[in-house]
Amino acid sequence: MGQESAREDFIRTVLELEAAIAAVPEHREVFKPQLDQVVDEIRTNPSQATRRKLAKMRKALTTANTPVLLQPRESSILQEKMNEVQKLVTEIQALEARQERQFSADVLEELNERQVALKQARRELGKLQLEQETRKPLKPLRLGIQPVSYAHSADFASEYERVFNEMQRILSDFPHARFEIVGHTCNQGTRDHKQSLSLSRASKLRDFLVKRGVGNTLLTVRGAGDQEPAGPNTTDLARSANHRVEVEIID
Repeated sequence: MGQESAREDFIRTVLELEAAIAAVPEHREVFKPQLDQVVDEIRTNPSQATRRKLAKMRKALTTANTPVLLQPRESSILQEKMNEVQKLVTEIQALEARQERQFSADVLEELNERQVALKQARRELGKLQLEQETRKPLKPLRLGIQPVSYAHSADFASEYERVFNEMQRILSDFPHARFEIVGHTCNQGTRDHKQSLSLSRASKLRDFLVKRGVGNTLLTVRGAGDQEPAGPNTTDLARSANHRVEVEIID
């Protein structure tokens, strides 16, 4: 994929996620800061790891029962409204760029008009999505599972128990959900050591969950080493944040 094509795909995905987040109030507090962080990382470091984070957010929103991602083309009216939102976002970004280069009262007025229109379009998009969802049974909203952090000396028994409880809540709504447990490290040490350590941490959490009664067939483990950092490995604090175990919903 060429750079221009990759950039267009990235912009399209971000706009789709922004529309999905804006349309469901319960998603804004959780997903909007995450999306902003991923976008900043991709702009400064457009690596495969940061792009995978965007893909994981898309999967998390789908798991959270976001209609715009579950059935993006079910309704032509819904698709038209999504396109309108994306178009307004693009126009606003262009107007903001013009204002940064040179202040203009006319541009400011046009920018304000577009922002009002965007707010209205997002409200209408949300109504369309709700109408679509009322035609089928709704499951309670379930967000993802918070990672187990190794940044500080932690009580891993209580951390593992927390993951188990969060997983049980998800399974109560999605009995056939499957999970991938992924261990991560910072960039220090040999490649073999980082791979072994990340896989060992993921396996320990898997073993705990199986002992607590989660079906072994619902769980897979993977060691990512330092290949999928949560942030840059520039300081001791930042490196410590990359030592973590994430639980991803894969089905």
